[in-house]
Amino acid sequence: LKNPDGKRLIIRKTTVAYAAAELLQKAITIAPLSANKISLDNFVVRTKKWHHRPSSAADIVGVDMISEKLSLTIIDPSDLGRSSSRDAEEDAGRNLVVSISSCLPRSSDSGFEQIKESTICHLFGILLYQIYSNLDPFLENKLEGNEPTLLDHGGVKTEKGGLRLTYSTLRELGSPPNICMLVQNFAEGNLPSPRNTYFSLKEGSDDLHLLLRQPNKLLFTSNAPEDGYLRLRLQKNKLYGRDHEVSLISDAFSTVCVGESVALFVGGFSGSGKTSLVESVMASVNASGGYVLAQKFDQLSRGGPLLELISAFDRLCVLIQSRTSPQDLQIIVDRLTETFGVDLSLLRRLLPKVDVLVPPSTKFGQQIPGQDGTRMNLQSVCFILQHFIRAVSSKSHPVMIFLDDLQWSNSMTLKVIQHILGASNCLFVGSYRNNEVSPNHAVFRLMKELEASKQCSVQKLILDGVKCEDLNTLVSDALCLFPRVTRGLSSIIHEKTEGNPFFFLEFLRSLVDRGLLQYSMGLERWEWDEDLIRLEKITNNVLFLLANKMSRMRMEVQMALKVLSSFGNEVNEKIITYLNTTSQFVDILSGVEEAISDGFVSRVGEPLCYVFVHDKVREAAYSLIPDDAKDDFHCMLGEALRSISKGDGLDDNTVITIADQINHNLDALRQSSPSMRLEVASLNYMAGVAAMSRSDNDTASAYLSVSLQLLPDDHWQSSYRLSLKLYIATAKVACSSGYMDKSDAALKVIFKEATSLEDKLEAYYLYVNLLHSQERGEEAHTTCQDVLAQLGEKIPEYVTPEESEKMIQETIMIISGLSEEKLLKLKEADENSQTVMRFICLMGTVSYFSKPELLPYLNLRSIQLTMENGLCKYSLNGLVGISIVLCNVTALPKECVQLGYKIGALGMAMLQSHFEYSELKSRVNHTYSYVLQHSDPVQKCAERARKGYGFGITSGDTVFAFFNANGEIRYSILAGA
Repeated sequence: LKNPDGKRLIIRKTTVAYAAAELLQKAITIAPLSANKISLDNFVVRTKKWHHRPSSAADIVGVDMISEKLSLTIIDPSDLGRSSSRDAEEDAGRNLVVSISSCLPRSSDSGFEQIKESTICHLFGILLYQIYSNLDPFLENKLEGNEPTLLDHGGVKTEKGGLRLTYSTLRELGSPPNICMLVQNFAEGNLPSPRNTYFSLKEGSDDLHLLLRQPNKLLFTSNAPEDGYLRLRLQKNKLYGRDHEVSLISDAFSTVCVGESVALFVGGFSGSGKTSLVESVMASVNASGGYVLAQKFDQLSRGGPLLELISAFDRLCVLIQSRTSPQDLQIIVDRLTETFGVDLSLLRRLLPKVDVLVPPSTKFGQQIPGQDGTRMNLQSVCFILQHFIRAVSSKSHPVMIFLDDLQWSNSMTLKVIQHILGASNCLFVGSYRNNEVSPNHAVFRLMKELEASKQCSVQKLILDGVKCEDLNTLVSDALCLFPRVTRGLSSIIHEKTEGNPFFFLEFLRSLVDRGLLQYSMGLERWEWDEDLIRLEKITNNVLFLLANKMSRMRMEVQMALKVLSSFGNEVNEKIITYLNTTSQFVDILSGVEEAISDGFVSRVGEPLCYVFVHDKVREAAYSLIPDDAKDDFHCMLGEALRSISKGDGLDDNTVITIADQINHNLDALRQSSPSMRLEVASLNYMAGVAAMSRSDNDTASAYLSVSLQLLPDDHWQSSYRLSLKLYIATAKVACSSGYMDKSDAALKVIFKEATSLEDKLEAYYLYVNLLHSQERGEEAHTTCQDVLAQLGEKIPEYVTPEESEKMIQETIMIISGLSEEKLLKLKEADENSQTVMRFICLMGTVSYFSKPELLPYLNLRSIQLTMENGLCKYSLNGLVGISIVLCNVTALPKECVQLGYKIGALGMAMLQSHFEYSELKSRVNHTYSYVLQHSDPVQKCAERARKGYGFGITSGDTVFAFFNANGEIRYSILAGA
């Protein structure tokens, strides 16, 4: 069979056998048969090319009768001519012509008795033997009466002298095992209670048809052990019994391709095939030009579901860049630039890999560390990701978001998904274990809210057990045997596993491991005893089967499985490489490779990650660690990673991974040495900052809380810088999450313990915002005034009209000849000057509510300081602010009003084209709308306010986002919208 010609001959002979079986079935329907031997003739196999013999089953077009009537001859065995010549073999598959008599059956008077179909099957088996062997089975004595030839493995003569056909003869002639079995099952049709024997021609004809349809599986696949290991021939990426469900997901994707959003929720028990179902349509999504964003949530992951979701969107940027043509990629880049403008800096902060789509450009001004000013929150994340999806998803390139195991997600994560589904051309598929979620879980709230809002189509799908017939196809594929042969085995396993696909498969594998399903080297096929398997007791928990199998593996492999499972469902290859350099885990890489070879783990993705093939496999591996030793094991992993990675520039994900492991045993950490506690505290601070950068404030708060617990009692003296950074971060996270009391407490600790004004500035800035949000305007104003006084800038309590008029005239003289070119030629303000300007800008926001009469002074002073000390981003607020003053003071001449328009437009142009900072965008847009309303149509003012709302939500400036929203409504009403 290694010879292509040999394979073609087998195909041709099988085609003839199938055609003969079909003709014989039709003959039986015409009249009952009487005889003890069968011969068929007068048909031809048609191929695609008449002058070539068929090279594969695909070349065969059909089978034709030569005469008009179906012809079948029942003859005596003694009249059968010998036809084993080379010519007959050459003609097999193209033309089989012997002789033809009559289409009428012999009557009982002719000396023949009417025979049963089982005997006909036996006689047909004799014919098949002749076709495949080219030998005459009747070598010595002709058969007598209704006692047909038997078929076994012995080749021993019967008592009456007839020679038994031998199964081994076909094997020795090179026939595939399934051909040998098929011939045997036909020829033994007359034996009492034979195993797998054909009792109808239809059964046999169906199997012959399967041989032609699946030759690689049933004819030419070797089941012999590879590398000394017995392996089932499992079909990768083949889904069994889920055709209807696949079509539902495919139809949902088709709906998205016409411009709608669809949310599909897939529920089911663990192992029911939820992940495999969704993954089965991913290839077609990719082939259709779509982008698949997939993320699996994990019970062990402490990084936070929101952080994992944002990381998945970050990976989407790389996917889009790698799978999009230059033309389509430019369209996406243009959309992103149009949507975010200079606010791309905030998109980069959330999704750093967006740089592969829109490379960063050099902008005027540099950000002062710790003075970004933006406080991104959950609303910011929702708004940014929604607009990101709108920019990258289209009818021709829709995005499919697949979130697996939603039972481990949280309300914040699903809130983001709800907002994203407001974007067009998006398919969301979420899977969850419906037996592990309570009725009030966030996933059910999401379903209800989506249905109520009608912002997208909502579909629900529950996966039950797969039918026995479909799982029998799986067994047939795995064993490379006819489905007819494996049906009994499949029925037993289906009953024990209730049709759960993963459980079913693992039980099948366990039968191999325990020797209840064995490969016969003599028969070259799998064998089993159904009675023994039926007696097997089985737990309803697949973990028992998996853990039992793992416990018999080498200790190095068990250790690798324990380590991998401790990190969750997947772990970056870099982490395992780190561990392999330590003394405790020096052989872990070899163990991981063996785990991959055994089918427990796979290596996927870019960067490379080790991923368990199923979450139940991960749970089984994790169960190898005793419950009372799990925390110590995690801590040991974390400490090994922390020690070996010292000095390396660790990325955020690695920092979080190490912190997660060490934090499993906080009690032990509290008892460790001061230096160890300090290092872990610093590590958790870094993890908290990493979570803050992705706006996952809950996760950040957890890391920062651990860090605070591990600080020594004298940390303000022994670890001043870490303490200062840690308390500021804690205050920011608490404020962004709405925990104002916690933020206030952290800030007051800083005011008490910090040793200089410079160290307190960031805390003061946050404190003023905190007071302002609590409508404590007088306190906020006083605090700003005190800080500015300490910085050398004294702000008066009150400005007289005369003083204000004088400042206006002085400022007009300064800015009258100002242009964008001259503005850009100004030097950049130093750090102290920028800090002063920052607090003046903040004081302007506070004064807007508490002391509006001070606003003109603050704007004018900002311009003066800019011209004296240099340009910074806060100068723009002054430029737009002074334009309001010039446009709204009625006593000023018309030239001053025109100057106001000019300066305001100059400030907006600078904001749009020369700065990447987004802290001021919302307030500057709101301010500038008061200038536009004197010169531009209200529709333009409404558009400006709408953009200002977006800027505010994106940057976390909810106050001015609210103002802009009010402005948009007001202008839209005035415009008659």
